[in-house]
Amino acid sequence: MATVVCTQNALVTGQKCYACFAQLQNQAALVYWLEQRRARLAGQTALTANQLRAAAACLGCFPIDPVADGLDAYVAQDGARAAGVASQTISQVAANSKGLANMPLDDLRTIEIMLRCQLNAFP
Repeated sequence: MATVVCTQNALVTGQKCYACFAQLQNQAALVYWLEQRRARLAGQTALTANQLRAAAACLGCFPIDPVADGLDAYVAQDGARAAGVASQTISQVAANSKGLANMPLDDLRTIEIMLRCQLNAFP
């Protein structure tokens, strides 16, 4: 298992490198790092920007903004299932996440970042 440090100090220090980026450049950096990880774990060469665009083209058949949050949740659900978490109905997901749904979005985003950091410890 990889060593990752998800303390507030480590995260705040690490993000400073990206503080000068605009939102679009930060999203591009995020996609870059995700592809680097995906390729390394798959034992493949990382795809180029145009190859990534072509691979994701089927998702571009509809406006992404209205459905991006749902896609994010589904991808997280798929990851949980791949780790052995049992499938749940959408009603069960709503019930099981009710305590989180009462939190402000800033808190949820902070928790998401912490969890994504912790997940980096796993290949």
